[in-house]
Amino acid sequence: MLLKLDKAKHQSAMKYMETWFWSFETLAKASNLSADALNQMLQHGCAPGAIYAFDNDNGWWSALAAYTQKMPACPEPNAQIWYSPATVWWLRRSTLLLKSGLNYDEASRANRKSFVQDFTALLPKVFAAKLAYPSCFTEGNIVDKEAAITVANSEWDAWISGAYGVCMRDFTASTCMRKEANATLIRLHTEFPNEYNLSDIELIDLTQELASLITPFSPWERPVGTPGRTIDVVLDRFQLGDDYPYPISGAATAE
Repeated sequence: MLLKLDKAKHQSAMKYMETWFWSFETLAKASNLSADALNQMLQHGCAPGAIYAFDNDNGWWSALAAYTQKMPACPEPNAQIWYSPATVWWLRRSTLLLKSGLNYDEASRANRKSFVQDFTALLPKVFAAKLAYPSCFTEGNIVDKEAAITVANSEWDAWISGAYGVCMRDFTASTCMRKEANATLIRLHTEFPNEYNLSDIELIDLTQELASLITPFSPWERPVGTPGRTIDVVLDRFQLGDDYPYPISGAATAE
């Protein structure tokens, strides 16, 4: 089941894609890759593939909805497809790995290994990481290395599947962890302000950093996604305006 939008929301979605995401041709040009080389990298998991797609007959598809099994695993064969600009840095890294003598599969594994190593090293250093990833810590607040490796691999899988490509402006272990940590703390403070106490300025600082890490989200995903559940809640609470290009009025309907 794909998503069908009315004319106004469809136009907003198209504008969003053109502003925040890239075509295959743009991604190839930005990474200085031939079409064949880019396809090889995407197929071997060096970086995520399609993030959004639109098919005239069936409607809109997103990798996040596919990851959560709300849409088919892949877009329609003839759909217009968009890719995350954050993908380009992993493609560039892969190019260097290929030049060093690795093949596509080895480059893919090297990218994963680098992310996992960075992720586990950052866990004790990132503010509120324990709130986002409690399974990675023991009762004594010591990082459980095996658990951390498992979680890091899961986060990488979410990236390669395209789920994180929907929301991240850049994707590294640091941006991934800070995004999850800030979003978790903001939500916990909103729901349990006495237990997770933050001053107004501390809350705004966390929200500003979160907004700098993530995209605005598509018109139909924002209300139920991270920015709708955090950034918009905080701005509305203090009457501090809107996180443009939102809000977009009305709700999309799935058919």
